Amino acid sequence: MGMKKPGWEGTQARGCLWLVLALHAPLAAAEPLTLERAVAAALAGDPGLRALAASEASEREMATADAALPDPMVGISAFNFPVDSFKFDQEPMTQYRISVRQELARGNSQALKREWREVRASRYDTLARERRADVTRQVSVGWLDLYAAARVVELLDESAPSFVELESVSEAQYAVGRGSQQDVVRAGLEQQRLQDRLLRARDAVAAARDRLARWIGGLARLPLSEHVSLTEVQPATSEEWQARLQKHPLIIAQDDTITERSVEREVFEQEYKPRFGVEVAYGLRDGENLDGSDRADFLTVGVTFDLPLFTATRQDRRVAAARLQTDAARDARLDALRQLKQRLDDALRAQSLQQQRVALFEAQIIPASEQSALAALAGYRSDASDFAEVVRAHIEWLDARIELERARAFELGAEAELRYLSIGEDPS
Repeated sequence: MGMKKPGWEGTQARGCLWLVLALHAPLAAAEPLTLERAVAAALAGDPGLRALAASEASEREMATADAALPDPMVGISAFNFPVDSFKFDQEPMTQYRISVRQELARGNSQALKREWREVRASRYDTLARERRADVTRQVSVGWLDLYAAARVVELLDESAPSFVELESVSEAQYAVGRGSQQDVVRAGLEQQRLQDRLLRARDAVAAARDRLARWIGGLARLPLSEHVSLTEVQPATSEEWQARLQKHPLIIAQDDTITERSVEREVFEQEYKPRFGVEVAYGLRDGENLDGSDRADFLTVGVTFDLPLFTATRQDRRVAAARLQTDAARDARLDALRQLKQRLDDALRAQSLQQQRVALFEAQIIPASEQSALAALAGYRSDASDFAEVVRAHIEWLDARIELERARAFELGAEAELRYLSIGEDPS
């Protein structure tokens, strides 16, 4: 019988298959997602950094604008027209008048406003530094969480043959009358529980990818690199860490805020000084004097200024408010420094704990649990131990390997937190 040609259904099925392969080909061919690549992608696409850069640029533009004088005022008017005839040359005081008036800033307020804007721009630049460090920290922790969750899935997959072997051993023991049917049922139950753990572990991987995708989008779907690298923070004494925290961008930003409030107070203090204005006017006249000579035009030059006499409800209140805001900024700086110190203590304690746990699992718990699982299985085969002990030993061995991966991820997460806290020593 000759080969039957594929119908429409077969053609459609093959087309769908090729479409699926084509869609997944870029991901399969792409390089694994490293931690450095994830951080770089997050920094490149972070809208928060763009917003801070725009705010900084805006303040610098406003600094230039605030340093400029206000636009001059031009006045054009007709003076002293006789209402009986409205003739321009009838009365000697009738004139067309054009004037230019320029107001000046109060005291040194113009330069102070520019300085105020420059300080605000500097604060946005400092906050951008902090934002870059914080994004790096959050993406690093997200990548490490995903890596640890993926390793749990791998360990569960790797452990599946061991539990299949347990079922085979229990069936063999039961067949020769040295085991019980309960052992066979228990072995099957443990495989089902392993499948349940695998389902939950895969869901944890999906959730971790979704959290990482907030920062890097579709790149979070790429397979992760097996190489985990994180620059180690140089050890430091308590005094050295305190100096680092004093240079942290969050603290520098608070210092900028204090300076900003101080300059703002100086701006308000300039309102106690009068505002001066200069005015020049030219009056054009027509007609003749009594002696037959032409009437001369008029030139007027004057200076205007206000008198800030009633300061109790405006200037005094503004200066007092600025002083209170300066005090509030100092307290906010102290609170921010205390919070960073608390985060430092937590990170150092977490790092020390996880380092000890990793060393303990690698040197003692993992080898001992593996030996216990193998010994229990050998004992069950020789009828020296029960099946429940074999199952418990294998589960403990699996749990120990999973806890080791999580401890490593927690240790690196603490390292990422320390990198964020030590950014003050590297202004780049």
